Amino acid sequence: MSEELLSGYGGRWSLRELHRRGMQGRSGLDSMLGRLRKARREWAERSNLSGPLEEVRGELDALLKLERASLADQTDESAQLKGMQLEALPKNPAGALRELQDYDFSSGEARARYEALMDKLRQEILNSYFRSLMGSMQNVTAEDVARIKDMMAELNDMIAARNRDDEVDFEGFMSRYGDMFPENPTNLDELLEILARRMAAMSRLMASLSPQQRAELQGLAESVLSDLDLAWQMDQLNQNLRELMPNLPWDEVSPNYGEQDMPMSQAVDALERVGEIEELESTMSGDYAGATLEDIDEDQVRRALGEEAAADLQWLKKIERALEEAGVVNRTRGRLELTARGARMIGERSLTQVLDRIRREPSHRSRGGEAEPTGQTKPWTFGDADPISVERTVYNAVLRSAREHPTV
Repeated sequence: MSEELLSGYGGRWSLRELHRRGMQGRSGLDSMLGRLRKARREWAERSNLSGPLEEVRGELDALLKLERASLADQTDESAQLKGMQLEALPKNPAGALRELQDYDFSSGEARARYEALMDKLRQEILNSYFRSLMGSMQNVTAEDVARIKDMMAELNDMIAARNRDDEVDFEGFMSRYGDMFPENPTNLDELLEILARRMAAMSRLMASLSPQQRAELQGLAESVLSDLDLAWQMDQLNQNLRELMPNLPWDEVSPNYGEQDMPMSQAVDALERVGEIEELESTMSGDYAGATLEDIDEDQVRRALGEEAAADLQWLKKIERALEEAGVVNRTRGRLELTARGARMIGERSLTQVLDRIRREPSHRSRGGEAEPTGQTKPWTFGDADPISVERTVYNAVLRSAREHPTV
């Protein structure tokens, strides 16, 4: 900081540069920001958010091919009617899956693949709203769906109760449904933030699709879950979370121009991480009133950039706290300012550096701006590469002229 002040910069700017550049082999915020932006670009370059629909289409085509092959070996009227049913299936996956719910498959393998596809889609859709739900529920049953519906109903009731300033039984809620939340939130606010981030990521997935793809995915979810009460509770929870946390990136379009397809839950995972990266970028940039290092979440940095970056952030925070405790800086209206004591300490350090520099540099060096703090000159001799002092040269010329041509 003393070097910055010696160069003519202010105390606030010097503190900001310490944060941005880091020191002593530690990364600063600029380095972390560069890595965050690179990670976000790499994700966009390899991701294809329409992948979930393509995956469903591929599996649907495969099982229909099996069913048609089975019907081709049969000549009875029933087989012909089934063939006509298959030909009349809607072209979009959601409509086709809905029609096949009441279809009597001729091929046992085709039926097994259809049931496996429906079960996978239930897990993917539910996991898109509730992280790692798939891990706690294998082969989602009607009872599982009913339990999820009850969970969301209780959660909506708790939000309404809190809005009325009534007490909520968070511990009881977690005792009944804690297995659905591997993040293990400790209070209602943490739980709502987890769900809000997840649903915001899901909204970004929908917003990033074309209108046709969006309609297909919505229809797919409706045909797979097929529970109006569940859909209502989910919509109610979505609205509540939007009102509670409007600053999240709801419905923001995310760039995706890669070729790597991914299941729906993985696409939402990726978008949730991108949202976290974007939030970190905004916080690290500090382009808002009252921005401080304490605003930067160390856990988010750890997830996005790794343990080393989190350690560097902790180090920057420790340096800032140490400066405050030493009385070098204080916080005024959310901004760090250099104190009078800090100015004296840094001024002493700056003066010491100036004196050290003078002692290291020969006093006979010619004037050359920043390279010569003493201002002394010496007579020019042939071969000198140092800059010529124009003022001293002209002055000497005037003196010589006066001696050679004295005024009478």
